[in-house]
Formats: sequence, C-alpha cells, structure tokens
Amino acid sequence: MLLTQDKLVAQLKRHLSQAERVDLAMAWASFSEALTAVLAFAGCKPACLRSIVGIAGNTTHPQALHRLLARGELRIPDTTPLFHPKVILFHQADRVIVWVGSANLTRCGFGQNTEVMAEFEDDGTAVQWFNGLWDTLDDDPAAIIRKYEAVWKPAAPAPREAVSIEKAPSKKEFEALTGNLSDWPSFVAALRAANLYWLETLGVSVEGETTSWLNTITLGNEIVRRESWEILSKTDYQLLMGIAVKIGNVDAGYGLLGSMTGAGDAKNVFNEDSAENLRIRERVRRALQPVLAAASENFPDATIGFIRKINEIHGFGGAIATRFLALARPEMAVSVNRGSQDGLAALSNLPRTAMNKVPNGQHARSYADLLAFLRQQQWYFNPTPRGAYEQTLADNRAALLDCLVYRPVT
Repeated sequence: MLLTQDKLVAQLKRHLSQAERVDLAMAWASFSEALTAVLAFAGCKPACLRSIVGIAGNTTHPQALHRLLARGELRIPDTTPLFHPKVILFHQADRVIVWVGSANLTRCGFGQNTEVMAEFEDDGTAVQWFNGLWDTLDDDPAAIIRKYEAVWKPAAPAPREAVSIEKAPSKKEFEALTGNLSDWPSFVAALRAANLYWLETLGVSVEGETTSWLNTITLGNEIVRRESWEILSKTDYQLLMGIAVKIGNVDAGYGLLGSMTGAGDAKNVFNEDSAENLRIRERVRRALQPVLAAASENFPDATIGFIRKINEIHGFGGAIATRFLALARPEMAVSVNRGSQDGLAALSNLPRTAMNKVPNGQHARSYADLLAFLRQQQWYFNPTPRGAYEQTLADNRAALLDCLVYRPVT
C-alpha cells in the first residue's frame, strides 16, 4: 500500500493504537501532530518506543530529542555518512507493519509536503535492519544532545528559487492582500503570496520547515501547552519571548508574532531560574489554562481574563499576552504587537493602541472587539480546507494573519 501525505497522520494514529511496540528511524524530527502522537503512544506504553533520529542540518529540534529520550529509548547517529532513512516499524501481536518512504517526523513531512510512505508486512528484514543499526549506535544519547543543543541554531531557509518559480508580489500587491480577504480560498491564496513576498524581502517564509511563521507557532504551541514551565531551555525562552535568532543577516523566525526583545523584566522571568521567576512562570501558566480549555463561545471572555491577569504582573503587558494567546490557540487568537498593530487597525477599523487591551469603559475598544471582527470573517469562522496542507493552515489561521498584517519595525 502507498500512503500519501493526506492519509499519513490518520493512519499513523491507527497503527499506534494497535501496536505493542514501535521502532522508528528518522533523518529529522520536530514538533508536529505526528510527533505528538508518537509521544502519546510512548506515554501510555512505557519502554515500548525505540527512536533513531538524525541531527544533520539542524532541522531536528533539540527539544524533540529530549522528549523522545524521556518517553523511550533514543540513539543518535552523529558521524558520517549522512543519516537519511524514514522508517517506522509497528510491532503488533502477530506481525510487524513497516513504513518506508520520504516523510520525516516533522510538521511538513506529515502534513504539508508532497510525501509518500510505502506500507507492507515485514518478512523479517526490516526488523533485522533496525536492530543491526541500533546496535552500532552510541547508547549515551544525552551527551550527544548536550553537544548538539550547545551549538544548535534553526536551519537556514531554503533559497526562494528552490521553493517556487512563481513571482513574488510587489510591496503594493502584498499590502493589498488583506483587502481581498473573504472566503477560505482567498485566505489560502493570500498566505501563498505572502510566503513568496517574505522569502524575497526577509528570507523567512510563512510555511517552511524551519524559519517561518508556522514553525514558530508549532514550536511555541508545544511549550505553552506544557503543564509546567519550571524547566525551560534557552530555545524555549527564545520561542516564548520572540527573541530573534540570526543566521548571518537572516532572522531565523522566533521574532515572528512579535519580538519581546525590549521587555527586560519579562524576559528575565523566562531566562533566569530564580525562585521568584519560577513563581511568576507558574502564575502565567495557570492564568493561561482557561484559554487553552475554552470553547469557542467562551474564548473572548477567556482571553480578556488572561490579558487582565498578565497586566497585573510587573513588566508584562498586552503584546506579551497576545503573543502567548496566539501560540496557545493559533486557530482563534491573533498576536497584537508593534509590527502588526497598524495592519490590524487598518483591517478592522479599530484603534491601533486598543487591540491588545482589556475593556476599561462602556465604549472602550479592546482585544474582544478584534476577536468579534474576526468572527465576522468567513475565512476565520468557516474555513473549508482541502487536504492536509490546508488543514494545517486552518488549524493556525488566526495566528497566521500576522504574516499578512506585519510590517518590519524600524
């Protein structure tokens, strides 16, 4: 059987539900619906996951390695030749189902790129290959992860010509995109045009595997949804606060959705592990929980409650609050920051300084009014995605609005 990318996640979850053990060998792994499903399997069945994950090119995220190690056994090829397999073995009671193909255990691999995986029943050779490879690898992955994480930076984006041969829109054409938003197809078309525009002008993309809006949202969503923020890596801190990471002259993308570089006190909370900072982290994470749990009809009230609680903490404010909201609920929440305020104001006809605030009077405008405006837009309240790629866009549609309204701050 040949599986295309629109079937991969559903079939992966089905096989995981039937498997007693799982072995996987992947060139790259990063946070995605597929990785989350694998980690959930390992959480329910301890000591039943063996992972071999490559680290060439920096596309594998260090935190993905940490999570795989915490949930199962992990080995990491860190020498030549290049480690490039994409193989999964689902060990069932009476047989082993094998996947071999092109999809890495990443967001693009399982939900965006054009990929295929061949599925077949093992005749014994796949298990033999995996076991043989496993036995050749270092059984101390923690040491390799420490070395990798110490020098890791997000991988540089692919050259524009490798992504598309389409012509990027001019600045005037790009700035007109939001005026043409109506139904879901128009929103998808706008995102594709924005992808070309930002690759051309900033060297970052909307949808790429590494330096992109979608990558920032995906990685940030994993962090904000953790039950505890007591232990945060340097990369976790950069993602939460939008600290730009430079590769040469190119921003690697974490500053997308609003960079909090100037928020000194708030930055310190997530960068230094003092007792007081840990207390504030726990307070912020606790305040975010009602937002994570809110049904759509209760979502606006939950966001206002969160912003109000954030405003009570010294050094925090609406820009940080809405960044966290967009990372937590990217299908419904928008980040309102210095780079997006003017664009959102022009789109919604709301005051630029009011959109990340709470109501402070009978006629005062606030973040709730911005959400009310969005709920009137068909692309927002009634997305009609076709296939896995557009479903990924739909799952992140509100946060992705940032790539259409953002203007670099000088």
